[in-house]
Amino acid sequence: MNQTTRWRGATPVFGAMMLAAGLTSTAAAQDGTTGEWRVHGGDSGYTRYASLDQINTDTVNDLEIVWRRPAVDRSLRDRWPDLQYSNQLRSTPVMVDGVLYGSNGLGIVEAFDPAT
Repeated sequence: MNQTTRWRGATPVFGAMMLAAGLTSTAAAQDGTTGEWRVHGGDSGYTRYASLDQINTDTVNDLEIVWRRPAVDRSLRDRWPDLQYSNQLRSTPVMVDGVLYGSNGLGIVEAFDPAT
């Protein structure tokens, strides 16, 4: 068996593996009906998709900002007034069991309640 013959046999197997990986990622994304993003990007395939239907063509114009988070919590700024941090650092929080986790302007991970 030469090298070309080996590759011809491996190509369908590799293609089937890639197809299975894609289908698994899509299925995982479509299962996310809880609204929680447990990993960055929504799922392990980074699809950034949620099958929720609250936002649609009828409701998109009603969207508004409901909360903002400072780059660094005020208690840290008050305790260390000379603290240097970046206001440019933005994180994409993940939500697990109703708690949001994201990094602050110092790169420290914080847990916070999205309702407050």
